[in-house]
Amino acid sequence: MIGFLQGAVRFETLTLVLSMLQKPGKHLPVASIL
Repeated sequence: MIGFLQGAVRFETLTLVLSMLQKPGKHLPVASIL
C-alpha cells in the first residue's frame, strides 16, 4: 500500500512538471503549493 502511494505521488509530481513545462506562465500557483 505504501509503495502504491509513493508511486501515485511520483505520478502526480510528473504531471505537475509536465504541466509546468507546457504552461510556463501558470506555474507560480503550483510552486506556492509545493
